[in-house]
Amino acid sequence: MIRYGLIGKDVSASLSPSIHKAISLETGIKYEYILLDVEKEDIKSIKEIMKVNELNGVNVTNPYKKITIKYVDKIKSATRKIGATNCIKKEDDNSLSAFNTDCIGFEMMMYNNSIDISQNNFIVLGSGGAAAAVAYSLAYNDSKSLSIFCRKIGEGIKIKYAVNNTFPDVNINVDNIDKNFNYHIINCTSAKEIPFNLIGGIRKDQFLSIIDINYNTKNAYKNIKSINGIDMLIYQAIFSVNYWFEKDLDKNLDINKIKERIKNVR
Repeated sequence: MIRYGLIGKDVSASLSPSIHKAISLETGIKYEYILLDVEKEDIKSIKEIMKVNELNGVNVTNPYKKITIKYVDKIKSATRKIGATNCIKKEDDNSLSAFNTDCIGFEMMMYNNSIDISQNNFIVLGSGGAAAAVAYSLAYNDSKSLSIFCRKIGEGIKIKYAVNNTFPDVNINVDNIDKNFNYHIINCTSAKEIPFNLIGGIRKDQFLSIIDINYNTKNAYKNIKSINGIDMLIYQAIFSVNYWFEKDLDKNLDINKIKERIKNVR
């Protein structure tokens, strides 16, 4: 059976194998999906890791989305501009090509939850590969402003410059905010509880919604619209399968059927 997998650190609790099993059952595409816990120093050997484990492609999760892009042969679409990959495919010539399905996964999540990106203000928490993809998507979809708050300010500044290089008209701040706006907050960290302490000078009544790209973290403000990242996780998986198998599954695959199949796993 064709084999794919997830590469990351401490991935044993990942929901991804269950999601991919559900996708396989719903679509009839037969493939196996395994978890690989990899150390940072071994990422440079991703070709060998994939060869030894007989993998035709992998998803990449934290904390390796940025570093892995250095060790592939081809970088697709906007992935180079984002500077991070979460989806790698072994091509027919055995080269590795990198794509980013976090972007479209995030956009589909926002659409499904009726949040219009255009002309809204956003706060992004974090500076990793997921934050880079989310910031790119927000700019691509004409967000009014974007403020990045993170512990590694230098990484936040890199995201700002990378995004503004493609979308120069989008107002992006790092560790700074216009206190007169209301904001949608997007948590792109892996923290078990959303790190609101990263944000300074904004009242909780200025939060329009709290969007957590993780699917199992806690929302400290129960009276504010809250969205977890299960839709994004499922959609990035669907678009990964699209990329690996050259399909358009998103056009007919009902995400609610995937949710139904995994509801007892979460």
